[in-house]
Amino acid sequence: MSRQASFGKAAVRLEPLGPSTVLHTTIPSLTQSQLLQLDKDIYDLRAEVESLRDEIVLMRREQAMFRGVIEKGMARTGDEEVINLRVIPVSEAKPLVEEYVKNHPDCWTSDIAIGLGIDVGVVLKSLEELQNERKVRGTDP
Repeated sequence: MSRQASFGKAAVRLEPLGPSTVLHTTIPSLTQSQLLQLDKDIYDLRAEVESLRDEIVLMRREQAMFRGVIEKGMARTGDEEVINLRVIPVSEAKPLVEEYVKNHPDCWTSDIAIGLGIDVGVVLKSLEELQNERKVRGTDP
């Protein structure tokens, strides 16, 4: 199943993604400034894809860590424990996360999320911003 899309005078036929995906285009002559803008847009999209790829890697690591923490906890107690994690704005979470890390310097992201009761995604985004601001330093396990 393919779809047809038009952008001004440019026509694009989109086909489902797969190992042999083909993008058919008909593009009119473009000016130098339009080509430069397209290059910039492509660069921005690639950067965004790379950033999203990094986020997915972090989330998969977190998922594996949580799974391990939960399995260890269940093996010790034999009980399941429900952990309620709340979603709050990153601006609200950042100072809490920074304080937690100062008080628990060797903590894991999962420790922070459970200790503060904050959603892992919010904790990850807070840690990323704090690391960019050089207020915390992360290490890979």
